[in-house]
Amino acid sequence: MNMFQLFRRKKPFFPEEGTRLIVKAIRQAEKSTSGEVRVYVGKPLPLDGCD
Repeated sequence: MNMFQLFRRKKPFFPEEGTRLIVKAIRQAEKSTSGEVRVYVGKPLPLDGCD
């Protein structure tokens, strides 16, 4: 078993349209910078930090 198979998701984080919009926004942002845009996805955090 490949070690990266442990990290594969069975369902996508975003619907297809959402993914398309995110990719479009990243490409647009990268046109105006010499840097690289990276996206990190995780569980939502509580807004007030007290939960």
